[in-house]
Amino acid sequence: MQRAGPESSGPRAFDPLLAPDRGVNPGPRPEIRVRAYRRHDLPRLYELDQSCFPPDIAYSRADLRYFLASPRCFCWVAESPSDSVAGFIIVERVRRSGSMTGHIVTIDVGAQMRRQGVGRLLMETAEEQLTREGAILMSLEVAEDNLPAQVFYRRLGFAEVGRIPKYYAARQDARVMEKRL
Repeated sequence: MQRAGPESSGPRAFDPLLAPDRGVNPGPRPEIRVRAYRRHDLPRLYELDQSCFPPDIAYSRADLRYFLASPRCFCWVAESPSDSVAGFIIVERVRRSGSMTGHIVTIDVGAQMRRQGVGRLLMETAEEQLTREGAILMSLEVAEDNLPAQVFYRRLGFAEVGRIPKYYAARQDARVMEKRL
């Protein structure tokens, strides 16, 4: 997978440790809590990413470590009351024409937690942080054959703005989607 280029200057400060945890209680389902990434989360996030994507598309442990350690990136982790990881999102801050934008590196939700509001909660949390930091746009790539994800992103306000040939594993095209903040 491709990485966005370096930004030209640092973002405004956002301290996730000072931000309140976000929760959702979607009726009878268990309450989900969103919190900032912690270093000891890496093995669980790696396992989840491996279960969400085919081996030739999933991130390696080194790739995840790179993004999680980068000062340009932030990560939110959704967990259930039993402290199991329900999902996570990694966002990279990118400067485009002098403006701050956010690029969704990955959003992963465990199979048993899909369609329960976890993905929406992670996306909304990332969008709130980017808005506080002055970002004007969010962008992402999604596989052309992943219609459920495309519908999900459209419902969140994203629109297709382009395509990247052979983006995934050098054989599958991606749709580029963006949302103005």
